[in-house]
Amino acid sequence: MTRMLAALAFLAGVLVAPPAPAQTIRAVELWYGLYSVEDVQLVEDPAAPGGQRRVGGKIRPPAENSARVPHTPGSYFGFGYRLAGANPGEPVTVRHVQIVPPPGLRDRLGQFHTRLDRTLNLSTGRDLFIGLSMGDATPLGPWTLQVWQDDRLLIERQFELYKP
Repeated sequence: MTRMLAALAFLAGVLVAPPAPAQTIRAVELWYGLYSVEDVQLVEDPAAPGGQRRVGGKIRPPAENSARVPHTPGSYFGFGYRLAGANPGEPVTVRHVQIVPPPGLRDRLGQFHTRLDRTLNLSTGRDLFIGLSMGDATPLGPWTLQVWQDDRLLIERQFELYKP
């Protein structure tokens, strides 16, 4: 009887034990500044400013890192990073946040946004990036690009977009 009670107590402890903590993910910056994209496609996205976003393509990092970015419509700026701290290929949900200087970016309905937020399911151990394409109406000034996991800021880079 004592062994049975001990076994039940052990089993109860296992069943109510708190879950193991999630593995801590970190982000490692690889490059930042103006980059180029080859073979990119435009897709409809009502949540994106202008109603479209770019997908696919091959990212070509800048030859030299720079946080000062000349406003050049059709060019891209942002940073590359890698998620580390888990088995390579492990899926991780992160949020890409872009903090836009006033007046912000205008969406298809004419509303201005000074913060853009997108949740993505990405894999650890791969080269990733956060960035955007500049258009004629892309506001000049300080931009902040961030990557979050839940309520934890993994990485952040600030850029100064200026008129050349």
